[in-house]
Amino acid sequence: MLKYGELKCPTISVFHDIPKSFGKKDFESLRKKYEIVFRNVTMILAISEFTKKELINLGCSKFKILVHHMGVDTEIFRPPKVEIPLSPFRFIMIGRFVEKKGFLYGIKAFHRVLKKHPNRQIKLLIIGDGILNNVLYQEVKRLKLEEDVVFFGKLPQQKVIKLLQVSHCLVCPSITTHKGEREGLPVVIMEAAACGLPVIGTNHTAIPEILRGNQKMLVKEKSVQDLAGTMERVLKNYRNIRNTLGKRNRQLVVQEYNIRKLIKRLLDIFELTEEIYRYKTSLKKFSQYIAKHLSDEISSVLLVGSIARHEVLTRESDVDLIVVFKYKNFIPFDALLRLN
Repeated sequence: MLKYGELKCPTISVFHDIPKSFGKKDFESLRKKYEIVFRNVTMILAISEFTKKELINLGCSKFKILVHHMGVDTEIFRPPKVEIPLSPFRFIMIGRFVEKKGFLYGIKAFHRVLKKHPNRQIKLLIIGDGILNNVLYQEVKRLKLEEDVVFFGKLPQQKVIKLLQVSHCLVCPSITTHKGEREGLPVVIMEAAACGLPVIGTNHTAIPEILRGNQKMLVKEKSVQDLAGTMERVLKNYRNIRNTLGKRNRQLVVQEYNIRKLIKRLLDIFELTEEIYRYKTSLKKFSQYIAKHLSDEISSVLLVGSIARHEVLTRESDVDLIVVFKYKNFIPFDALLRLN
């Protein structure tokens, strides 16, 4: 519809994620795929600074892009009212059972932690389902973790909140798949952070943006060793980590990822998009008028002064133009008068 000019209205395109390109051919394919969108939409929203940079690299004008985060309701996702006992200690993973979530690495890392601390009660809670159901179940069985890993399947939001509030640490081991599929910015990180949980995440796409100031909680993708080491550090120093990073995570989400604030901002963005569309439409008509009446003499006309400042114009207003000529000679004055 964009390609053939069917959408005669303001348009916004929202980008959550862009597949990773592994070479020049992949990059060119992606660039061509999105070129029509970049050229024809009124505005583009990227859910993170990382995604914005990726769009610019693909050729999108930075002036068309606004970063607008996904959000969570911080009045519903809240820290527990009472302190959670440290035994059993509960790590939690939440999401679809697909490759890019990296749950297989999370299970393997949990196994290492359990082997190092045989006398502690440690659990791994997993919420979700998907095409890798059987793969994850078989891995748990292979590692003899049936008593220690609990699969809850897909749960409604209220039950997810309750499990977050009785858990101690979220593990988010996201990866780039062999096909180049990646996460955008996992909402589950915001949900866990809003509940005051420490979060362990991979150094993957926009995850470092929400875990800024938590550098020691970021690990290399697909590194079971690094993931297990960080989980063990949380286990050993939990009170201190929860009181510092957990509180900081909650504060950041309330400030920047609060869905109520983001909804208000989104309404402002809608109004801004409509305004931009109106001006673009007016300028397009003006350009067509110029081309029709002065096509031989003028290359382009730039509007400056009061009209560029969007002031209300009357017949007495000064309208300032910068005229770019096609030829060296000056334009006849009566040609300008034909502009009315």
